[in-house]
Amino acid sequence: MTLTYTPLPGGHVYTECEEVVRVANLTGQKVNFCFNGIDMSAKPGDTAKAIASKWHELSNRRHEEWLRSSAGIESQRRAAESKRIAEIESKKPFASFAIRDPAAWDLLVKNNPEPYGQGVLRYAARWAWMMDSRINGGESVAKSAEQTKHIADREGITGAMFGFAVGVLSRCWVHGDELKSWYQSTI
Repeated sequence: MTLTYTPLPGGHVYTECEEVVRVANLTGQKVNFCFNGIDMSAKPGDTAKAIASKWHELSNRRHEEWLRSSAGIESQRRAAESKRIAEIESKKPFASFAIRDPAAWDLLVKNNPEPYGQGVLRYAARWAWMMDSRINGGESVAKSAEQTKHIADREGITGAMFGFAVGVLSRCWVHGDELKSWYQSTI
C-alpha cells in the first residue's frame, strides 16, 4: 500500500521531506508527495537529506530545461533588458515634480542610498512628474494616476515598490492626499 502526503503551503522542502520520511518509517509504507510540481516518494529507511537532495537535483534539471526553452530564453532577454534600462535610469537625476514637503523628500533621498530605495524614489518622482503634466492639463489625480502608473515604470518595480512610492508621494507631493485616496479606493 502507498500513502499520499500533501505538503503544507509555504513549507520548506527539507522540512516536508523530514515529515514524509517520518510517516514512511512510522507506517512502514511508501509515501508519495508532490512538492512544487515535482513528484517524489519516500520509503521506510530513506533519509530526509537524500530525498531533499534528489528533489533539488530534479528541480535544478527542470530549471535548466526551462532556461533553454523559448519561454526561458525570452525571460532572460527581458531580464537583461530591464537590467540595462535600470542601470541607465539609475544614472539620471530625479524627475522634477511639485514637492509639497522638500525636507521630507530630501530626507528620503538621503536615507535611501541603496538601489532598491533609489528605484522607489526614481519611480515616485517620474510618476509624479507625469501626473503633474496631466493634472496641469485638467485631468483628475485619479485618472492621471491610473493612466501613468505603468508608463512611469521603466525599471520593473514590484508591487511593494509601488506601494512605497504611493507612500512617498502621499507625504511629499502636492497632490499626495488625493493620490492616497485614489490608491485606497483601488485596494
